[in-house]
Amino acid sequence: MSQDLNNWYTAGAAAKRLAENSNRHINTSYVRQLAEKGLVDTLPLGPRTTLYKKEQIDNYIVEARGVKANRAIREKRETKERQEA
Repeated sequence: MSQDLNNWYTAGAAAKRLAENSNRHINTSYVRQLAEKGLVDTLPLGPRTTLYKKEQIDNYIVEARGVKANRAIREKRETKERQEA
């Protein structure tokens, strides 16, 4: 099965795009962390080369530390309260 490589970013290109989306510096290691957490699909090309799904990177915005976690906790609490009511 062949892949259209135009649908994938290198780690450097993905970090650059995330930086543009988020108005802050993003390191390539952050892109790898997103992939490890399952937030971005990857396409391994070899032992040292991995590509990252363009569509997912284009739609991802890096927020300040803890913002997404706090939002998730708040939404979970609100859902639980609605279910109990």
